[in-house]
Amino acid sequence: MSEIKMVYGDIEARLKDMQSTCQSLQPQIAAPIQENNLDSVHKFNQISSKLENLLLRYQEVLSNNIKTAEISLEQMKEKDFQISQTMKPEFHQIK
Repeated sequence: MSEIKMVYGDIEARLKDMQSTCQSLQPQIAAPIQENNLDSVHKFNQISSKLENLLLRYQEVLSNNIKTAEISLEQMKEKDFQISQTMKPEFHQIK
């Protein structure tokens, strides 16, 4: 039987790094160009607005995924602890 070793401190640190990076994202773009009536400027403003919305959604999804990973990690820790508690009596009997 193979064993999977999880170093919870390392995982938690990486999740905190990801959360910090996610929060530091600045998806707001420059104000739209107003005084120019060229079609290309209007198109640029539309694309900029769509990009800003996309980046805001990405930030939201990333933040939700990080929260889900943190919850999963906590559940894994709890299960690990529960399993280790049930195994302790067996180890004492073997000795």
